[in-house]
Amino acid sequence: MERAAGSRVQLTALGSLRIAATVGLVWGIRFPLFAIAAAIGLVLYFIGAIVAHIRSGDRNMLGARVFLALSPA
Repeated sequence: MERAAGSRVQLTALGSLRIAATVGLVWGIRFPLFAIAAAIGLVLYFIGAIVAHIRSGDRNMLGARVFLALSPA
């Protein structure tokens, strides 16, 4: 996060989004619409992560690309 020039407030917001995605995926076992919404949210999250890395000049985004590829699954 430091390499992508993120602030403490942004880090807290991103952590909250990850928790929401986790809850959505777990609830998605019982309610499929939650899983679909969580997967869409994760795709958008990791696209945003890649954009943030590009904007900051950090080219180390292997993790974001891998997780972006796995998110729709």
